[in-house]
Amino acid sequence: MNVRHLRFFVALSTERHFGRAAAACSVSQPALSMAIRKLESELGVRLIERGGGGMIGLTDAGEALVDRARQTVNSVGGIAAEATRLRGQLNATLRLGTVPTGVAAAPTLVGPLLDAHPGVRVSIRTAPSDVLVGEVLRHELDAALVYDDVRNPALNVQPLYRERFVLVSTADQEKGGAAEVSWRSVGARPLCLLTPEMQHRAILEEALRAADVVVSPRVQADSFALLLGFVRRGWSTVIGHTWLLGEHLPSGTSARPITDPMIEPTIALIVASAGPPAPVVRALIDSLAGTDVDALIETALPGRA
Repeated sequence: MNVRHLRFFVALSTERHFGRAAAACSVSQPALSMAIRKLESELGVRLIERGGGGMIGLTDAGEALVDRARQTVNSVGGIAAEATRLRGQLNATLRLGTVPTGVAAAPTLVGPLLDAHPGVRVSIRTAPSDVLVGEVLRHELDAALVYDDVRNPALNVQPLYRERFVLVSTADQEKGGAAEVSWRSVGARPLCLLTPEMQHRAILEEALRAADVVVSPRVQADSFALLLGFVRRGWSTVIGHTWLLGEHLPSGTSARPITDPMIEPTIALIVASAGPPAPVVRALIDSLAGTDVDALIETALPGRA
């Protein structure tokens, strides 16, 4: 069985489009189509439901086989990566997912890996926690940064750091304000927040309910970068303290810790527990071993070095 053909099949299952899958695999569309037909002939089952405009779906057989195909492709890639490590320089791509609140911390977390292994590349995508968990379990991602309340025996969960919530507003709104704010006072402001499916939003709303506050934000978005754009127009938002890394805040805004009570959910690294980790995942874990990530992030925050 040709592993290259399996790689094309996996790409089609992800892209659901012949043209996009061919581009992702750096081959022509006719070459990819021919390879898929050869794979279907070899297996004796039809894998792809072909539609108009290059769109596709998977047949029942395709759905049943795609996870095995993905694991095979990943295993072969792992062998190739391990060989590069044995030659003295790991050459692989880390496919990392993160919840939006972990985006700003990602450079600090993967920096030691990139420093130690010049041949490693990193591809990062953001999504809600439940989506990322599914993609790690299906081996579509190598690892993900999520909140540590994941309970699944098929995953290894490594706590990394505690997240602290801060209120971000324009500097004009905060003139003469206290150094810290309460959850009750947060609820009294015009807010723009992450969308409800994001776990950060669920944690925030639980804290607000405990303060007898119900919020109905006029603006919702799936990224903090978008929310911070609205802060410049007079709204306030709640973000994780790691967004202070690298001076992500727009000019003219300020951030204050939210206390009473202090909420500190933990961000963790999750990887699939079945089988040995991919060499690049092992290298990531090794690069973080013995590191106090909380202290590392605090040191990297502006004015904390």
